[in-house]
Amino acid sequence: MLFAEHGFDAVSMRDITALAKVNLASVNYHFGSKRALLAEVVGSRAHLLVEERLRLLSALRRDKNGRPKLEDVIEAFLRPSLEMSRQPGGADHMRLRARLGVERVGESKAQFEQIFDASNEKIIDALAEALPDHPRAEIYWGFHCLLGIQNYTMANSGRIQHLSRGACDPTDVEATLARIVPFVANGFRALKRKRAAPRPRR
Repeated sequence: MLFAEHGFDAVSMRDITALAKVNLASVNYHFGSKRALLAEVVGSRAHLLVEERLRLLSALRRDKNGRPKLEDVIEAFLRPSLEMSRQPGGADHMRLRARLGVERVGESKAQFEQIFDASNEKIIDALAEALPDHPRAEIYWGFHCLLGIQNYTMANSGRIQHLSRGACDPTDVEATLARIVPFVANGFRALKRKRAAPRPRR
């Protein structure tokens, strides 16, 4: 996928039509613009991803206090993304999502974010349930870090494979979850620790 490989700005409509072997007029007729085409590409799988996350959230086991286990909430967020990356065309879609997480592409990015906002809030609510003593702001900071780990893992730059000489493979969903979930869970728990007040400026 050209958008995933080169980014939104670097790809022209002519690049797209040449790869797809269609004429420019037909693409303009069906989509109207490059931004509209990007929104369609993103939305096609994003809705499926959201549905799976919500399904996993609804199936979370809860303790006697009605709270979900922190690790289960984190896995409910990560697993659908990692599993989708193994499907045909999924790796390109995940790389595109990772790019959109840091690129500014106007309305299309806004549409993309809107798709995920509601489900992300539900994930954050579940994280807050699992960590009832954490201030809400700390939950958001933890989720920010979780997003970063997810996006870098989805981008799959090959860096960890290179450094580990092939010993680590983030395309292995179960092996990846087995490392990331406890790492992130411990990070969330550490956010409750008292931090030193910032030193006054001189």
